Amino acid sequence: MTYLLNIKKCVDTLVTIGATLSNEDHLEAILDRLPKNYDSFVTSIMSHLDPYIVEEVKALLLSQKQRFTKHRYVIHTLVHLMKTN
Repeated sequence: MTYLLNIKKCVDTLVTIGATLSNEDHLEAILDRLPKNYDSFVTSIMSHLDPYIVEEVKALLLSQKQRFTKHRYVIHTLVHLMKTN
C-alpha cells in the first residue's frame, strides 16, 4: 500500500535526522490521513483498550483495504449482472 510506504519514508527520515517518534505518534500519522471510508476502522483502533503497535495496525489496515476491494468487486459484479438481465 503506497500510503503506508509514504508514512514509513517520513518516519525513516525523522529517525535518520535523530528525531524520535513514539508508537502513538507513528499510529496517529497513519490514522489521521486515512480517507473517510476508514472512519470505523480508526474508531476501532483508537477505542481498543490495549494500544496496538504499528505493525499490528499496518496488518489490520491492509486487511481492511482487501475487504473494501472485495466489496467493490461484488457490487460491480452485481451491477453488471443486473444490466445484462
